[in-house]
Amino acid sequence: MALGCQQISDDILQHAQTQLEESIKQSNFALFVTYCEAGIPITPDLLYLACTSSDNVEIVDYLVKKDRTIYEAMYNYTTLDSPYHLAKKNKFNKVATYIKYHLTIDCTEAIKKNDVELVKQLIRAGSSVDLTNTNNLAEALRHRNDTLIQIICENGVKLPFEWLQSDNIVLSPAIEEDMGPDIAFTINRNLINRRLRLAAATGDFQLLIKCQRLGADINSKSCDGSTALLCAVQNGNYFRIVHSLVSRGTTMLHSNENQSMSLIELCNKKNYGIIESYLKEQLNVQFAAAILDDDRHNATAFAAFGADFNYKDEQKHAPLYYAIQ
Repeated sequence: MALGCQQISDDILQHAQTQLEESIKQSNFALFVTYCEAGIPITPDLLYLACTSSDNVEIVDYLVKKDRTIYEAMYNYTTLDSPYHLAKKNKFNKVATYIKYHLTIDCTEAIKKNDVELVKQLIRAGSSVDLTNTNNLAEALRHRNDTLIQIICENGVKLPFEWLQSDNIVLSPAIEEDMGPDIAFTINRNLINRRLRLAAATGDFQLLIKCQRLGADINSKSCDGSTALLCAVQNGNYFRIVHSLVSRGTTMLHSNENQSMSLIELCNKKNYGIIESYLKEQLNVQFAAAILDDDRHNATAFAAFGADFNYKDEQKHAPLYYAIQ
């Protein structure tokens, strides 16, 4: 009798659990709360389900506030992608924004505590490194932790306006001396790379050349994955800028998740005919170079963008020639 009652109880619980999951899939917040309040166990798996089912912030908010383990699953996750990235991939932007906001609050606290590993974990999960009312660079500078400063600079921490407007681009000698050589080097490198992207976005060729002469990383990316080349194509018909970047080896690949088009597709959409033709030619060059370097990841990406498998370089060799070497 006891075993039979237990079986019935287990069946009822299983049915209720299934209905709870269905309420999430159907984005039915009222029904979802009813099942939760009835004592149905909630687990991090429900957060992952919510982030792939609908753009219902209420359900996500309820889950993360109800259980600390579920809250921590926003950055301590068992899926391939974090909950933020799951929501972003499914274009559930309200849920993604909600999660990013809470991750960023936690990231700010981690920066205050000089917890580098937690900062890294939160950034991987989708955190920004600043909010509108924070000054996290100042917090990191207070710790004098070069590793922490490098991480947040690479991920778009706010920099003082006067630094970004300086004609010298880099920090003044007085500020460098106060910071110390390692931290000053980290910030100067970031300033140069940011000004490079700004120059590309505004079509400022002289500033672009100045940044290149200062040793800018032409393949550096902003916190959203934008390269200087993408910034140029997004913001204007700047062939001179594009040519300067590409001729110095900048890649035609980018990782901006908000820009699904390739650079060539973007040029076509904007009717930048000269740039489009130039980039099509350079796509083949970079495809052949990827084959030569046995860089399968980039070669696959270039092929997907329409690289010509029959293209021949100056030595009259097609990509297949290098592939079999």
